[in-house]
Amino acid sequence: MSIDGLKSLSLHGMASAWPEILGTARMKTLDHEVVLHQLIKSETAQREVRSMAYQMKAARFPAHRDLVGFEFEQAHVDEALVKQLHDLQFIDTAQNVVFVGGPGTGKTHLGNKPWHSSGKGQGQASSLLLNGGACKCAGA
Repeated sequence: MSIDGLKSLSLHGMASAWPEILGTARMKTLDHEVVLHQLIKSETAQREVRSMAYQMKAARFPAHRDLVGFEFEQAHVDEALVKQLHDLQFIDTAQNVVFVGGPGTGKTHLGNKPWHSSGKGQGQASSLLLNGGACKCAGA
């Protein structure tokens, strides 16, 4: 088996893990089933990473920003409420969050942070951005 052969089959995770797994297998005299299992795990992990990267790109999230640089006074939002929302507890209680405000008030900045920092919200919730008011949280 060669790295080029794995790559030609689009098994890039296996190809990148092959030298390390092969070295370990030779040193520890691992069974072929164990080696195959490790290769499959490597491929699965690589595909999950690529999938997440694709989903983040497809979602067109802006550059990563966090709350450290956010100016709460300028945006006129409740800092304690926003920090509470960033804990993502509203997902566990099946609540919706809607950020409402005019252009340049920080809706996107506030709405994107939780999804970057935690896999918790994937496939369970989405943010809805509207123009015209202040930051609010509404129950589902």
